[in-house]
Amino acid sequence: MRLSKLKENVVDRKISTAIRSKEGRKLINPGTKISNRVLDRLKKFGLNAIYIEDENTDIELKETLSKENRSHIISKLNNIYKNISKGNFEESELKELIKRKIMPQINNEPVNLPVGEILSEDDLAGHSLNVCLLSITTAMKIGMTKEKIEAIAKASLLHDIGKLIRNDNKGHEEKGFEFLKTHAASVLVYTTVRYHHETIDGKGPQKQPEEYQHDMVKIISLTNYYENLLRKEKLLPHEAFERVQSLVNIKFHKDIYEKFKESSYIYPIGLPVKLSNKEEGIIIRQTSNYPLRPMVRTEKKEYNLLEELSIFIEEVSL
Repeated sequence: MRLSKLKENVVDRKISTAIRSKEGRKLINPGTKISNRVLDRLKKFGLNAIYIEDENTDIELKETLSKENRSHIISKLNNIYKNISKGNFEESELKELIKRKIMPQINNEPVNLPVGEILSEDDLAGHSLNVCLLSITTAMKIGMTKEKIEAIAKASLLHDIGKLIRNDNKGHEEKGFEFLKTHAASVLVYTTVRYHHETIDGKGPQKQPEEYQHDMVKIISLTNYYENLLRKEKLLPHEAFERVQSLVNIKFHKDIYEKFKESSYIYPIGLPVKLSNKEEGIIIRQTSNYPLRPMVRTEKKEYNLLEELSIFIEEVSL
């Protein structure tokens, strides 16, 4: 399989992986031949890239959460958010979801978010879950305590709940903060929710200076921005990563960025790339030790970029 942009040259190719709705419902089956009509349909879904069949039949996608686990977690989150919209919140339910369904799937490896799937801007659960996965792994790399990792997981899943609360006079950061402060959430959680859009230049909604921003705020500020680039601007991981990189020491703390860089696979399986030796190939395997140096298959050979230190990915060839 190969990741491909939705262009005219994919017409008559076959879709390699199922296209699913944000609820996990299958919309288009794998093996479907792409006609102009199907191509238009894919674009209307909001997709900008899909997996198509090619000669690389032996590579497999690897995601942090399976489709079944992701659908189950999102269903549980949507139920929690529904209760919050009615003024009710049981923190124990969220804690159990993190402990039983999210943390066991991470295993100290970089996060693999779904690629080539529909990302809806109004999908609060999907967005919050992705921010949670990225934030947990970054926090682990920083060496946060178990207590703080649990707190950042909660804050990630709750950071946008203010959007569910009716009050046109305040921003969603402040509404989420006030709700959680009166519903027995910890200080770490509700302050992170309040300041999750703050940046180190002090120009966030709350205008909070960097010296008053703790690491949980700095992490979620970055991971939330990154995930929104994937979701709202339809960027691919490497494109969103480059945008974040351009804001290091401007909006985002360098130390947080360095750990985030180790915490996410920005080159998805099947991504076509050009190497510095001018050979073209695709990503066939990722390396957990250093996600920026995966394994690449070209017509000549397979390169393990962890070993071939003189060779690097020069550009993405989508």
